[in-house]
Amino acid sequence: MSRRPSIRDLKQKVKAAVLEFKASRELCDCLVGERDDNETEIRFMNTKSKGELAELHIQCNDLNDKRDRLQRLVNETHDCRSQYERSLLQIQALQEKLQNNRIRIHKLQQQ
Repeated sequence: MSRRPSIRDLKQKVKAAVLEFKASRELCDCLVGERDDNETEIRFMNTKSKGELAELHIQCNDLNDKRDRLQRLVNETHDCRSQYERSLLQIQALQEKLQNNRIRIHKLQQQ
């Protein structure tokens, strides 16, 4: 003879199932809340990171501009130095010619 579950047994099973469902629902609500909190934090961090990246991009562009200006100054200084050295060589050559001409004039005057 098969025994049918009593109404009391069924009520207890239903009550246990309802309690299990409530516990599961609370856990689900808790997990959904954590997910929402994490999404909010990620959005905040993403916005913050985008701002930092934009600032770094501006700083990078500024530094590139400064580097380019400094490179132009270095190039101009190098050009000036080269011109100065060429001028010094010309002056030296002219001084040698002047000295040679003075010697020649002095010799001619003594003849």
